[in-house]
Amino acid sequence: MKDRIRFLTPLRGDLLAIACLLLLALLWFAPVLFPHLTGATLLPYDTLYTFEPWRTLQPELVPHNGLLADLVLENAVWKQHIRQTMAEGQLPLWNPQIFTGVPFLAAGQASTFYPLSILFYILPLEVAYGWFTALQIALAGINMYLFGRVLGLQKLAAFFSGVVFMFSGFLIVSVVFTMFLAAVVWLPLLLAIVEQIIRKQEEKGTASFHPIPYLIAGIAVLSLIILA
Repeated sequence: MKDRIRFLTPLRGDLLAIACLLLLALLWFAPVLFPHLTGATLLPYDTLYTFEPWRTLQPELVPHNGLLADLVLENAVWKQHIRQTMAEGQLPLWNPQIFTGVPFLAAGQASTFYPLSILFYILPLEVAYGWFTALQIALAGINMYLFGRVLGLQKLAAFFSGVVFMFSGFLIVSVVFTMFLAAVVWLPLLLAIVEQIIRKQEEKGTASFHPIPYLIAGIAVLSLIILA
């Protein structure tokens, strides 16, 4: 036990920074993490009023961003299709809902096998979208923090780089496009691995360097991006 504490002591500052980044993401998205309590969800159901037959029920509309409807009309439908198909003991290879049917799993956009997509299969969709987004934003901050530390930044500077990235305009406006969000948050970690390989090679000089562990880590990160 003492050996474990002694091992973690030098990492205490880093672990605290990572915990704070996770907490910031959870606090930012807190209203949509428990929709049964707050009545709020990331799914923009109100955009359905721009389409018939719901439009006749809400004739007066305020200006809105039509792209937001993709989350309800497309992404949430994909997730529901995956849930239903897997509940029947099958893989979602085919989508029979469009014309005479189209390939589904091969299209890749539904992030069917992305690890965090399990939230969509075990939680109600209106709950899952909030938690998925909060955790992805947290991963963005944590991965940028790790990249900053690899670059030699002090803990506070790396922490602020993580905060800036996780709450950047691109990531925040991309929360309605889960496949974008799932992929881009891994970029800083991929860059950190590349930077680490370069630095290790420079340290070795002319001596042989076997970057196999780093290559395996890089392949794992690339796999996550592909699955996203």
